[in-house]
Amino acid sequence: MELLLSCSVLRDTEATEKGFMLTLLRHFRTPFILFLLGTGCLLAFNLATPHVAANGSLQEPFAFIPLAWLFLGLSAITFVVNMVRTMLGIKRQHLDC
Repeated sequence: MELLLSCSVLRDTEATEKGFMLTLLRHFRTPFILFLLGTGCLLAFNLATPHVAANGSLQEPFAFIPLAWLFLGLSAITFVVNMVRTMLGIKRQHLDC
């Protein structure tokens, strides 16, 4: 009997952990996507092979560097804003009780 109770408790905690992770993903979807875009820009810059043109100038995709900084900065800002909004919502829920 005790084993059945512990199994049901484990299932309940797994369900709440899955629900918690889905809630986090829902709240922080935009920062996560922006972070992936920034990381993708850095990866694209590192994977691109530079070459020298016929006139002697270096041809390299330097535009990926500022784009990566832009996406990573926006990701950090939106993460902080969402975190503050989430914390304020939690405080309001506790104050209402």
